[in-house]
Amino acid sequence: MDSKQPILQTKRFEIKTLVVALICALGAAGGSYLLYNDFNQAGKAGQGKPMAKVERRESKVRRKTASSYAWTNVQMEEDLYRKDSVQTGVSSGAAIRFVDGSTLELGENSLVVIDDLTNLALNFVKGSFVVHTKTGDSKVSVGKDGKAKVEELPIRLIKPEPFVHYFSRENEAKPVRFSWKTRAPAANDTAQPGKVVSQGAPDKSFKGPKVQTVVVNDPTKFEADAQLASGQYFWRITDGEKPLTEVSQFRVVSASPLKPVWPVRSEKILTYGDDTMVQFRWMGQQAARGSEAADDSDQTEHEIELSRDPEFKSVVSKQAVAPRSGLATLKGLPEGEIFWRIRSRYADVAVSSGVERFNVGKAQRPSLDLSLPEDKRTFEKVP
Repeated sequence: MDSKQPILQTKRFEIKTLVVALICALGAAGGSYLLYNDFNQAGKAGQGKPMAKVERRESKVRRKTASSYAWTNVQMEEDLYRKDSVQTGVSSGAAIRFVDGSTLELGENSLVVIDDLTNLALNFVKGSFVVHTKTGDSKVSVGKDGKAKVEELPIRLIKPEPFVHYFSRENEAKPVRFSWKTRAPAANDTAQPGKVVSQGAPDKSFKGPKVQTVVVNDPTKFEADAQLASGQYFWRITDGEKPLTEVSQFRVVSASPLKPVWPVRSEKILTYGDDTMVQFRWMGQQAARGSEAADDSDQTEHEIELSRDPEFKSVVSKQAVAPRSGLATLKGLPEGEIFWRIRSRYADVAVSSGVERFNVGKAQRPSLDLSLPEDKRTFEKVP
């Protein structure tokens, strides 16, 4: 038997293994590069002009461009382009406004591909949505045959708008007005609902003791009022027995003040030089369950105020801040006692944090004297 044959076979096996490993490595590298490139391109603008933008959202909503395989979280006021996909999960939703003023209300567990709304040219895989146009509202859902089913809605829910956030002071109820309007009835349509009822509830089942019902006795009056605590709400119009509209949702958020963390309790802050800098820290709001925090809303504004007096009649500095960062640095502060707080505005509600105080002082730089080794001293080298 030739002793060289096993050696030759072993070398061939090693070469094949090396080639396969090299191909796999190149494939992995190429795939990683494409995936990296995909993720970096995913959030960029699509082709052409924007067709719509995300006006409001509830919880997490994802978007994927037509040329991407990567999904990214949708931001408020984000532009959407033709063939962009928008997806919602459990207890999520989005209100998408098109350039012509029409609105698409995307419900939970839904997926839609953005396209021209003129002829309801929307392709989607699952779920349902409501389209609000100048002529009226329509519900689009997936039938058993997998095709789109379009149903005209006789009543339009106007306010609260889908997924809108109202703000209330802590431990206070928020007055909320509900309003709606009906389609113009057809010439041969004489049917009119009897008792009109506005229902609000913390869940879609509309069952349990927390359901609030308001009877509207005047059929020409398309509005009702309710006092609501903080939380998520679903609402609809019924005739007392059966629903007349789809369910819309909104949220009442407690407008809590931010909490100063440092400097507090008359801290003494020593600074050097003329450019006095002081770092401020605070705690932001906790996110409401199933929703983004109130700090994420485009209706909120926050600013640090510094004053010589606790009533803030003599304000020496103020600066807008992002509450989620929990950190800001202010420069050029004067010496002496300073009071500070964070003022917050949530839409129509303004609140302030507690007032803290600190002192700013100028530290004296210590004088340094070079004593050793003595000037021009010569040392002998030790062998």
